[in-house]
Amino acid sequence: MVLSRRDRKNDNIARLSLDRVCRLNLTDIDLTGTNLTSSDLTGTNLAGANLFRANFAGANLTGANFARAADLENVNLTDANLTRATLVSDRDVLHVNLTRANLTGANLTGLHLVATELTGVILTDANLTDSRLGDDIDLAYLNFGSADLTRANFHWANLTGADLSGAKLLETNLRGADLSGANLSGANLADASLSAIDLTRANLTGANLGGADLQRARLNGADLTGANLAGTEFTVDADPTIKDGLGPGYESANLTDAELTGANLTDANLTGVDLTGATLTGATLTGANLSGAVGVDLTGTVGTPR
Repeated sequence: MVLSRRDRKNDNIARLSLDRVCRLNLTDIDLTGTNLTSSDLTGTNLAGANLFRANFAGANLTGANFARAADLENVNLTDANLTRATLVSDRDVLHVNLTRANLTGANLTGLHLVATELTGVILTDANLTDSRLGDDIDLAYLNFGSADLTRANFHWANLTGADLSGAKLLETNLRGADLSGANLSGANLADASLSAIDLTRANLTGANLGGADLQRARLNGADLTGANLAGTEFTVDADPTIKDGLGPGYESANLTDAELTGANLTDANLTGVDLTGATLTGATLTGANLSGAVGVDLTGTVGTPR
């Protein structure tokens, strides 16, 4: 539905009945401070709209289009249904409240969220390609299952206990992030930047970490059963001229008590890595570099390491 000329002139959608609000064309309209709590805005086009301080708490925004929204600052989307919605912007998105919002299958490509509240948000199957979430945002225990996070920036992010099962994390920046206890089973982390990441007790069963950078990573007690770690880098370059912003020290990854049954470690650099108590039964170590590695038990492994 397209707003009438009178409605557009008055910008007065607050008084429209809810059945008329559904599927409105609200492109480029000014909705500053408008209260649309619990409204049915299914399929509504809000492209280019000014939504500063607009209140969409509990609203049904399934399939809504927020592309090019002029101002999303301080928008309240608490408990909103944003399933398959498009929420993209070429500017920083500040102070948006997405508490318990449902963003299943939503398009968040390239979105940069700053000081945003995401407690309890659902991001299953969402597209966050090239997105950036400020390190001030708490992402602990959120559901990113099967989401596309290709090239997303989660530098130093708190993803403790998060569900990233089946997620696409190709070339994603997770340097220094905390994913302790996270579920990454079946996730694709090929060529991801994972240096100094905390994966303590994380579930990485069947995950693809081929070519990923795991320098200084903590993998104590992590489950990597059936994971692909071919060509993965676990060892820090000891060149002191290298500045990576990850603090002092050049320690290698810690794989103490890690479960690596059936893992593919072909050509992986495990120089100086601590494998004390790690299970390597059925793991492929063809061409792997184990120079200086500690606690290595090659019983039941496949292939010949260097």
